[in-house]
Amino acid sequence: MVRLLIDAFLGLVHGYASTGRDWRYSAQKATSSLGGGRLRIAETALLRARGLRHRMVFERPVIDRSTPTNRVVLAALREVETLARLSFADVKQLAEARTLATLFADCLDNELIVGSKMRLSDEAIRLAEHSEKPDVRDMLRLAAAVLAHLSTEVGRPQTGQVPLAWFVSLERLFEGAVRRCLGQVLGSEWSVTGPRDSIKWVFPDQSTLGANPDFVVNRNARPVAVGDAKYKRWEGSASASDLYQLLIHASAFGSEQAFLVYPSNHFSETALGKSVTGMPTTLFAVDVRQLESGVRQLCHRMGLQPTKLQGNVEEVGRTLGEGSLPSRVPSTRPPGERAAARPATSSGP
Repeated sequence: MVRLLIDAFLGLVHGYASTGRDWRYSAQKATSSLGGGRLRIAETALLRARGLRHRMVFERPVIDRSTPTNRVVLAALREVETLARLSFADVKQLAEARTLATLFADCLDNELIVGSKMRLSDEAIRLAEHSEKPDVRDMLRLAAAVLAHLSTEVGRPQTGQVPLAWFVSLERLFEGAVRRCLGQVLGSEWSVTGPRDSIKWVFPDQSTLGANPDFVVNRNARPVAVGDAKYKRWEGSASASDLYQLLIHASAFGSEQAFLVYPSNHFSETALGKSVTGMPTTLFAVDVRQLESGVRQLCHRMGLQPTKLQGNVEEVGRTLGEGSLPSRVPSTRPPGERAAARPATSSGP
């Protein structure tokens, strides 16, 4: 689950940075012969007493992005480096964290380098409690989890700290990670939308009881598969209520097949066959430690073929080898017309 936490954290940092980082005005003191702010009379008088009559001390407001929120985010991005060395983060996540950390380089100070990570984790939780933006609140909570090196797997109870499951929606975390992997695996010809992007009414005449599945896999604007993520213990089967909900969602969208995804420590598949509504239904369990590999197997079992790259190097080389391109540009002169001779030029006498 640590990799899922990191993946979700990096995605939220992307959104946070793209909409503009937090900032504030701070006072910057400067000494110059040209004043550019509020004059500090006492310090300027000291300079004049030293014989520096041409210089003055002044204070001006500047935009400062070294806010508590940005500092916590930078600390968590730097901590991904440590998690990568412990094999809790892959190379792709490490490269993305390093790239994002360059955007927050103006927040780096000694405390972030040698300070206590647990203190920064506690500060992240405190900031999340007072944040009014849901995305920023989730980002800070995930930053606290990354800084504390805590995961959310089921294990022995911990004492002395409130479990992070109280602060992080694990079901939404798992759902978002699976949706991102589906989009990456299938490619550009496919689109994977979520519950906020698409909704159908179960009773269209009355516009009541909306069907909003976790995954709607479309190709050429046509629903191919509809699925839901269930953050529950995988036991090889699904509850009746989950299956009823899934079949309603798939029928409302007119999908060709339906599926449920569960977290596990290995890949597993249970094919239920066609329901009475004629909907082929399959249950999948994916390894959260290798989520992209599990989603790739899921797509293969359902017959969802990823987008193939067009015009790769081998095809271009084969095309050139077959001589399909003309060896020279054909002449556009009328037949029988001869080109005018170019006058000779001489470089010397």
